[in-house]
Amino acid sequence: LNENAVYYTTKAFCKIYPHMQKVVLAYDPRPSSPALAAAATKAMLEAGMEVIDLGIAPDPLWYFSIFHYGYDGGLMISGSHNPSHHNGLTYHARAKAGEASEELMGEALIQLRDVAHELENEGTAGIPTGKVTKLDPSEEYIEYVASKISYPRKLKIVLDTGNGACGYLPERLFKRLGCDVETMYGEFDGSF
Repeated sequence: LNENAVYYTTKAFCKIYPHMQKVVLAYDPRPSSPALAAAATKAMLEAGMEVIDLGIAPDPLWYFSIFHYGYDGGLMISGSHNPSHHNGLTYHARAKAGEASEELMGEALIQLRDVAHELENEGTAGIPTGKVTKLDPSEEYIEYVASKISYPRKLKIVLDTGNGACGYLPERLFKRLGCDVETMYGEFDGSF
């Protein structure tokens, strides 16, 4: 996966779903993620979209942002549990305006690939007319999750977030729930 592939795949995403106006972008701490996010952002801005940029964020925070705020879709750049030199894309989109957003799978991914190849062969670039809005939804996410959970007693918890995109977010949540928490490996480090 490289910047060119991300640019044209995201350009295809924008062409297939032109009704989307606000799209949430997040990525993991892998070394390649910021450059891939920049390529995706360029494609979305050229399509006139507003990119809601979470920066480094875990999948649950990305999904929360799409659904809690009612955005039109999203792009997560993450290689999940794969080695640090691998990366991947997860696209989420409303098939039609007013419908619920869904993850692209199966035939939708084949269409995305085919349109990306067509666009790459055309080689056209657009003029950026969209905008980027930075968003940190972590406090609202913590409040939302904390409102759904209660413990009969104070727990003592040690978390190992593996230097991944969760970082210290779980610690903040458990502290909000009244737990005694310590996090190991909470700093972002995509060089694992």
